[in-house]
Amino acid sequence: MGQKTNPTGMRVGIYKNWSSLWFGGKREIPRYVVEDKKIKDFLMTRLAPAGIEKAILERSFGNIKITVLISRPGVVIGKGGAGIASLREELKTYTLSKIDLAVEEIKELEKSAYLTARGIADQIERRIPYKRAVNSALQKAVERNVKGIKIEVSGLLGGASSIGRVEKFARGSIPTQTLRIDIDYAVIETKPKYGSIGIKVWINKGGFESGK
Repeated sequence: MGQKTNPTGMRVGIYKNWSSLWFGGKREIPRYVVEDKKIKDFLMTRLAPAGIEKAILERSFGNIKITVLISRPGVVIGKGGAGIASLREELKTYTLSKIDLAVEEIKELEKSAYLTARGIADQIERRIPYKRAVNSALQKAVERNVKGIKIEVSGLLGGASSIGRVEKFARGSIPTQTLRIDIDYAVIETKPKYGSIGIKVWINKGGFESGK
């Protein structure tokens, strides 16, 4: 179970929820699925400079509530809320439902697997050595008292003339064999000029039962 399944998928229904929340009949399901995919892809690209982690969609009776988790909400909101209004207008091209857009700030960035992986990917694309980027992420997590973090990078790590390989780095405890521990997981693919590199991040956010 530890290395063969998605840690997030294994915990959905226990203490993690779906990122799309709605009920639909046989006719609505295909349209809803396509709309959700387009909306999420658009938001992840459009709000990447603001440090978006994910978007949560909730549908009800012709309305759709979109909650975006952002590390820099000011970039999205804009002066006097102009950014939110502009983003809402852009989203209307993807759905006919009435849109309710909300922004939530992520305060502990080091406990977000996606933002950690995204940060490493951005540094690699700027030609920073992958070991320096990974060690920096590990150090920041340790300083924020994260219980455990594991990072795996794979691909052409040594440049265009190298052979693809996998390297793993870890600090603390990452018990993937139990559902009692809340493990945040993310996988990202970055494409520098010389090839492709995959980045996986596991973060131990503490025990679910104890709330620690």
